Order: sequence, then structure tokens, then C-alpha cells
Amino acid sequence: MKWRIGVIVLLLVVVALTGWMAYRHFNGPTFRPGDAVAFVVKDVDLVMRYVPAATFPTGLEDENLGTVGHDFWIAETEVTYLLWYEVRNWAEEHGYEFRNKGTEGNEGRSGREPTENADHPVVRIPWHDAVAWCNALSEYLDFEPVYTYGGDVFRDARDRKAAVDTVSANPVDRRNVKGFRLPTFYEWQLAARYQGRNRSRGAIRYPMWSWTFWTPGTHASGSAHPYTNEEAMMDVAWYSANSDGTTQSVGLMPPGGNGLNLYDMSGNVWEWIDPPDDDYRLYVGGCYYREASRLQIGRQEHPRGSEHRSLRTFYHNVGFRPVLSLQVSPVDVRERSGEWTY
Repeated sequence: MKWRIGVIVLLLVVVALTGWMAYRHFNGPTFRPGDAVAFVVKDVDLVMRYVPAATFPTGLEDENLGTVGHDFWIAETEVTYLLWYEVRNWAEEHGYEFRNKGTEGNEGRSGREPTENADHPVVRIPWHDAVAWCNALSEYLDFEPVYTYGGDVFRDARDRKAAVDTVSANPVDRRNVKGFRLPTFYEWQLAARYQGRNRSRGAIRYPMWSWTFWTPGTHASGSAHPYTNEEAMMDVAWYSANSDGTTQSVGLMPPGGNGLNLYDMSGNVWEWIDPPDDDYRLYVGGCYYREASRLQIGRQEHPRGSEHRSLRTFYHNVGFRPVLSLQVSPVDVRERSGEWTY
């Protein structure tokens, strides 16, 4: 009798393994938080990390809940000047126009060829240049451009009428389009706060019955301490206390990345996001020359007054990182990207 039970159990295991292998063969690999894939643009890698859908604490005091109901990919680092430069050059050869050509960190010259600081984040990028660049990246990699105006792909960031109306004029939910775009506020928050099973000091368990933990809103991304702990802050982010007043190479802070292996979610440069209510442009994350309080991941800000109008005085500390909705199948991504890495 016992041997029959053993045979049945063995057969069930074989059937389960066969089904699992067939699933992976026809549907590609299943993904774990922080898994990576690299897209290649003229020998420049754009590494994206997998972020699972979740409901999580949000707000400076973690007083609210945010929900992202879809899985997505987000860039491992802020867009470097080298990647920006390569995509921008291709875009300008294919009908795109930009309001500003971007600079290599805060000390770079507009539109110049990359130098030894090519791995600094690109800055002096208005919001509409960032979304036009995302459209160009989508076209380069044979994805569907996300941002449209009047039924056409948004390609001219200098067109102030189109630039102002692009968000509200876009007739589709951008999260359902198979192309690169800016993250929403909650997508960015999820990626900045996620800790998985890491129960470091101050981590918030949510849901309460789960083994998923989140970084509090008063911390920098990847930090186990609030922003008031200066020593801890200097270990995880570039800001006024340790940056020497300049942007830094991406991919260094926090060492090893945050809970999803993402870098510079706090500090280095502010990052544009898609506005949640279409009324104004939002940016998040803090930057290299601002104080620690501005690096709290629960904050969101938007340009005001002369800052909004001046590339020289404001945009020198703002960059961005793209996201990609997971509605793109794993097979599609593999065809564009080569092998998956884990």
C-alpha cells in the first residue's frame, strides 16, 4: 500500500514539474522582485528591474495607502548622459525635436559629446523633453510610443501648445501602452520603499499578515534610519553633506542598491514623474545640493515661479528614469534584450 502512495506522489511531482517547465518554455521565466533585464542602445546598457504590484504605506508619516495594481519594470539608475546622448542623436535623425539638448551632470555643457563624466545623470531636462525621449527610446527598441498629441506620436518638445496639452490630450491609460514612460508617483514610491523580507530598523510590515516590509516615508530609499541621522544618510545618498556640490556617477548609492537593487532613488538628482492629476509636473527624490529633509521618500514637489521657467536655475538638478509596463510579454522583451539576468 505504501509503495502505491509513493508512486502516486512521484507521478504528481513529475506532472507538476512538467507543467512548470512547459509554462516557462512557452511563457518565459517568472519574475522575482529586483530581477533584471538589459536593453541595449548603441552598446549602452539600460538595465531595468522588476517591480511587483502591491498596496503599501505612503505619505511622509505613512498615514495613507498607495496601490499599484500592475507589475512593471523601472530603470536601475537615473538616465545617464551617455544613454540620453545616444537616444537623442537617433531621435533627431528620425523627426524628434528637443527644447534642450541636456548636460552631462550639473557641470556639463549643453549637447556636448560625452566625456569621463558620461555616467553622471543627464540634467537640464524639462518634463516634455523627458517624455519625448521616452517615445524615441520606444521607437528605437520597436515598442509602442506612449505619449501622443492629436492622435500623433509626441515628437516635438519645442511645440509649447502640444507640450502643455500632451498629458490631458493623451486618450489612453499610459500604463497600458507597451512603451517607455515616466513612472507615476505611486510606482516611484513602491520602487523606493520596497524592502521585501528585510526587517531593518523602522521597517513597516504591510499587509500585517505578510512577510513584506517597506521603508518609512521619513527615510531615504535604502536607509534603515530617518533623514535626521546624518551619518546614515551619507551612507546611502548623494546630497549637500557629501556631494561636494556636484552630481555623481550613478549606481553608487546606496551600496548594493535598495530593496529592488535600484540606485539613487534618493539623492543625486530629482526625478520627473507622471503627474497624478495632470495639473502640474511633479518631481521626487531630492538632489545632490539639497538638505537631507528633501530626500525623504514620502515627499513630492513641483516647480514654482521662476524655477519653473528657467533651465539655468532649476533644471540643472532634475533628471529622470523610465519605466516599462509588464503587459509586454517576457518573450517580446527577450527578443529585444538578449538573455535574462538574475
